[in-house]
Amino acid sequence: MPFLADLDEAPRSRGRGMLIGLAIAVPVCLILGAIVLPRVRASVMSGAEAHDKAARERDTYMAAICGEGMDLERDEDLCGCVWATEYPGLDCLDRFDEWLVVQQAQRCGQSSVFDSGPGYCTCTQAVVEQLDALPPEGRLAEAAAGHRRCAGLDDALPPPPLQSMLRNFEAADAPLPEG
Repeated sequence: MPFLADLDEAPRSRGRGMLIGLAIAVPVCLILGAIVLPRVRASVMSGAEAHDKAARERDTYMAAICGEGMDLERDEDLCGCVWATEYPGLDCLDRFDEWLVVQQAQRCGQSSVFDSGPGYCTCTQAVVEQLDALPPEGRLAEAAAGHRRCAGLDDALPPPPLQSMLRNFEAADAPLPEG
């Protein structure tokens, strides 16, 4: 549609500007695509692999805890979730964090364990003290957040060894001493 300005002067062709824009944009996009995108993809994939590996390890740990050696009083909330889901390492993460922070705080009561991770032990014990003051409905989220904060510390301890957690079952299976 012609405008009044077009009567005195013919409209200029936009082809030259488009070609210059394409000449600049195509190499820039190719360079970004060749350099940046593979690095972004590799970063995302390695993060996903690490997350999957951690979830599988949690699945295995929770399955062992909720197996035959389960201590009903200690593990009831955690195992109720583990048995009800297909992927407990993902679906029961908050309950596992709550369970783990309580277990770690109890474990940190031993001086040898406390000495190996004083910052982590102090953190977990503080989280458990805060949890005791919370109503039950706010406890799960706060415990999960507290455990994640503590687990990020440099001296964080690994989960308790399975042998120590399953000790109750093994002791119950042992033959009674005669006498």
